Amino acid sequence: MNTSPSYNYLKGKTCPYCQSPLKKNADVIICSVCGTPHHKECWDENKGCTTYGCTLNPTTEDKVVMPDDAIDVGDQTVESIRESLSRPAQELFIDCPNCKGRIEAQATYCKHCGYNVKENKFDEAVSEFENDYKKRYKDKLSVTRKRFYMTLASLGILLISFGLLGYLSVKKLNEYFSSDQYLLRSTIDTWIEARRDKDIVKMKSFMTDDYEYYNKDGKRQDLKERIKRAEQIYKSNPEVTIGISDFSIINDTTTTPNDKKVTFFENFKSGKISEKGNKTLRLYKGEETDEQWKIYREIFEN
Repeated sequence: MNTSPSYNYLKGKTCPYCQSPLKKNADVIICSVCGTPHHKECWDENKGCTTYGCTLNPTTEDKVVMPDDAIDVGDQTVESIRESLSRPAQELFIDCPNCKGRIEAQATYCKHCGYNVKENKFDEAVSEFENDYKKRYKDKLSVTRKRFYMTLASLGILLISFGLLGYLSVKKLNEYFSSDQYLLRSTIDTWIEARRDKDIVKMKSFMTDDYEYYNKDGKRQDLKERIKRAEQIYKSNPEVTIGISDFSIINDTTTTPNDKKVTFFENFKSGKISEKGNKTLRLYKGEETDEQWKIYREIFEN
């Protein structure tokens, strides 16, 4: 009763009776009224179309439907009506414009290929356009999503990189600020700043109780004598300037992790007093100093 359509009319369609996909070249029957394709065995089992409301559906209530080519016989004689009814049956069939198969003259769709005889086109053309549009939309959406995820991943990598860089930078800074190089220089700078400010108490806090000072002549002063000398200078002179350069931390056989040697050039001025020369400081840290670097020896040289 049917040959498979040359046009892929069955693409993406499902038999409404068994809900199974209609494969290409399958043995199908296409409803000539609504154009719905069915498996031939499903059509035969249902004894017609399964589309709700279709006139070829056996469950649809019988209604009097006037065909488009109905002839008004109100003004005809009985003989002319009999002549019309006695016409050969082949006059009630036409050839499908697409596949040339024989179909009922009143058919809307070709039961062989699904061609819409009334509109002279395949309805599937619209569906395929819609399907192509949907496919293009989905493809575009997929590309957009991929770009979004790639952008998100890139931002994630950047954030992780900046986070790691920040962590390493902070770690490096912490290591530097806790290093002996920084702590020793900070101790000396703060001690010299206290001397500039004539702050005896703060100046003394960076010196041990057994502190000793040796001037250019090699004369020794203990902590008490050194503080007294500083008080006399600060009392008679309103301004004190101290500049240092060539700061260096010396590591030799006399130094240990808790005992360090520092050298620098100092230029001291206060009123008429002016002293320039190289200085060597010995600093110590331990339980006695609460693990803080403190000066226990100061040597002033030419």
